[in-house]
Amino acid sequence: MKIMKVSLLLLIILGLTFSVAFAKKHLPDERGKTLFNDQKSFGGKKACNDCHPNGKGLEKAADKKEFKIMGET
Repeated sequence: MKIMKVSLLLLIILGLTFSVAFAKKHLPDERGKTLFNDQKSFGGKKACNDCHPNGKGLEKAADKKEFKIMGET
């Protein structure tokens, strides 16, 4: 019975380790950069980078509770 408990605990730890590694591999950094420069972001009209080159004007964006994207909520 003790072997089963230890095996289950190790399996859980192993699962958590792999899930954290998978999550780190797929961090939003690269995907965010891609979306920020993607012309299809706003229905094929503009990319974020068109109005905010190098993120200029977005310094305090994390403080906002609600966003209006191009005049829409």
